[in-house]
Amino acid sequence: MSEETEVTPSKYDEPAAMIVTVVLIIAGAIWGYSKLDAFGYVAHSKLTEVHAKAWSTGEYKNCNSINIKEEDAQPVLYCGPDTIMEAAKVFKVRFSGVLTYDKEMKEGIVHHWKCKKNDSTDPSMICDIQTSQ
Repeated sequence: MSEETEVTPSKYDEPAAMIVTVVLIIAGAIWGYSKLDAFGYVAHSKLTEVHAKAWSTGEYKNCNSINIKEEDAQPVLYCGPDTIMEAAKVFKVRFSGVLTYDKEMKEGIVHHWKCKKNDSTDPSMICDIQTSQ
């Protein structure tokens, strides 16, 4: 005498339920990433015009950039006093904190960064946001 047990199909056995689950997971991941990015937890690397006087590898400098939409693709950093007239050099810079252009902030706001010049590695510089005023 054998007893037959009935197997109940799982709700995940149906392809439509699996597709909906995967779509929800992906949507949640995208939403989570965008929130982390909005709060400044995602770093962004950009080719950046850097105005600075002599800068040694490993040295930190205080730098400023202006929140201007036109400079979003290639920001401009001024590092140190009286550097506005220094010839610019272009470096790959990794920015952490707010974006170099934040549409939620008023144009013309100044971002203050603490930047470190790396050795020959990529990116050439790493800048962490200090304040935006």
